[in-house]
Parts: sequence; C-alpha cells; structure tokens
Amino acid sequence: MGSGRAAGSEVADDRTGETVPPPFLQVTTVQEVVERRPPPRFTPPVLLTPMTSYPGEGYAVVLDRTAISPEIRTLAAEGTVVVRLLVLADGSVGRSEVVSSSGHPVLDQAALSASLGWRFRPATRDGRPIDAWAIVPVRFVVP
Repeated sequence: MGSGRAAGSEVADDRTGETVPPPFLQVTTVQEVVERRPPPRFTPPVLLTPMTSYPGEGYAVVLDRTAISPEIRTLAAEGTVVVRLLVLADGSVGRSEVVSSSGHPVLDQAALSASLGWRFRPATRDGRPIDAWAIVPVRFVVP
C-alpha cells in the first residue's frame, strides 16, 4: 500500500523485463527524443541546364596553314573554372562565385555569367526544397 500507485499501473519493459511506468507517465529527456529522431534526408541540387558551348567572348584563333612548323604554337584559352553556386529552393541560382580560376579572366567571367541562368532541381531536406550551395567545375576546351 505504500507505493502510491494504482494497482496495475506499471507495465513490463519488453527489452529488459523490468516493471516500469506506462509510456504516458514516463519522463523523456530532450537528448532521448533527439536520439530517436531519424536523421534528415538530404538530396543535393542537380543541374538541369546543359553546358555545351564555348563563350562567345572567348578567343578566336586564326591559323595560317602555310606557316605550320614545329616551332609554331597555337595558344587558345582552355581551362577549368570551379564555381560555387547558391541554388535557391525554386531551382534558380541566387549567387555565383569563382572558387578556382582557369587562369583566363574571360573564361572565369563567362562561367559566372552563364551559371546565373542555369536551372537546378533544388536540394531537399525531408522532401522539402531548400537553398543549398553547389560546387560546379566548368571545363572550357577548344573544339
């Protein structure tokens, strides 16, 4: 009679077999709730816009085929620009910045300008679109 609990108010814990208060009377700490919560499902942004063209303001090379010799070198702008993009929840690009330069300012600027018009499938957290950063390498090659 000294327990102060109504008879039958305790239940057996399935894991340990110990007698414990029913779930509605058990105290749960914030840490226990956080530990039981499944981790958020995150999917990164995916580029939907194809990147297939050399920038119009890129270099033009005119080669005089009559002067070809081993000493002649044709220099054309090639390289890889790595851009960091803030992809907004609607799939548009909100911000673009160069992380790693190609060494050619015209290519860096072309990558930044083009990236602002790209469309993405946005990143999601638990199925809901969110703003997220993406890193995209842009490789320029002379065809």
